[in-house]
Parts: sequence; structure tokens; C-alpha cells
Amino acid sequence: HFPQWVQESVDKRLLALDRMPAGAYDRLHKEVQAKRQAFEERNAQAEAELSAQDIPPELREAFCFHDAQVLQLRRRGHRAVLLLCRDGYWDEPYTTITFEGIRRLEREPGLVLRCRPGGDGLLVSNCQYLCDELYRTQEGYEVHMLLWTRKALRYLTVCCENVLIGHSAQPITHRAV
Repeated sequence: HFPQWVQESVDKRLLALDRMPAGAYDRLHKEVQAKRQAFEERNAQAEAELSAQDIPPELREAFCFHDAQVLQLRRRGHRAVLLLCRDGYWDEPYTTITFEGIRRLEREPGLVLRCRPGGDGLLVSNCQYLCDELYRTQEGYEVHMLLWTRKALRYLTVCCENVLIGHSAQPITHRAV
């Protein structure tokens, strides 16, 4: 996993022993630091651009669904509802994200949601919500969601006019798409 120059200039026997000459180590360390600095600058720039977008604070703060069970996605016309179950929210564990005025809904092939009752009385799924990116566009919002399934990571992307988030004690289930 070293850069090509390390493999060409350092004796492989030393690398196998997890050793390296001081000069090569110093050069490698400087490269790693420079790449880390560039990454942090790029990340800060992206964070600044995202935070400067005209997204209502209550919507931005509400988009916090890491590790939630993705139970169902249903679409009717220009409206779609994503049903989630958030662990640790015992009074209102179920969340519905309603996407209104959908212009595009892209569901990565292989994303099949299977929901069933869990041991604690809540619904569980074969899919978990990992992270998201929420963007403001001229037409409304664009949401990119990264989901975990047993077979692979899958993306769900929605472009819509408006996003509404609601919480409830009971799941509101409908026929899935």
C-alpha cells in the first residue's frame, strides 16, 4: 500500500519487517501530511459551500438519520414517502420523509426493502440509512442518501420541490415501490 517510489527505492525485506530508512520515511511522512492538509482544505471548502446554501435550519437539523432502519419507499405521482425507524427514539421511533414535487427519483439497482417485526416490537429492515447530502437547487432540493444492505452499499437520490419530515409512534405503511 505504499507509493510506487517507496516500492522501487526501499528494500522489500525492510518493508516486510515494517521498517524503512529514515530518509524514505521522512519523505513519505511529508507526502502524507501534504495530502491530509489538501483533504482537510477541500473538506472545509465543501462544508462552507454546503452551510452557505439556503436550507431552512429546521430541515438541515432534522436530516439526522444515521443507522435508522429503512423500512419502505412509496411513490405516488409526484410525491414519495420514505419510512424509517430510528433506534433510541422510543416515544416516536418512526419517521416519514415526504418528498413533494418529485422531478427525479433514482434508486440504485438492487435496492430492495424488506421490512419485518423485530424482537422489541419495532419494525426492522434489511437496509440501514448511513449518511446523506442535502442540497438546495433552483427547483427545490436534491437529496443523496447512502444506504447499507447486506450485499452492497446503495444510493437513493431524490430531486424535489419540498421535503417534509414527520415523526410518529406507529408506522404508516403503504404499498412499496
